[in-house]
Amino acid sequence: MANNTERFLCVSELAARYGLSRGAFYKMARRGDFPAGVHFGRAHRWPLSQLQAWEAARVAEATA
Repeated sequence: MANNTERFLCVSELAARYGLSRGAFYKMARRGDFPAGVHFGRAHRWPLSQLQAWEAARVAEATA
């Protein structure tokens, strides 16, 4: 069964969460340095679980 409690963040929420510009996320995603997210029609959203996994990987890299 699908996880119906997954939260999806918009680019404005990403900017507030990480302190980067809105365009930075699209550039990073194109380079493969950030989760690509998903499209819902014209809306682009990022699953919180993907972001948390990405954050954990960055922390692991920094502490290795």
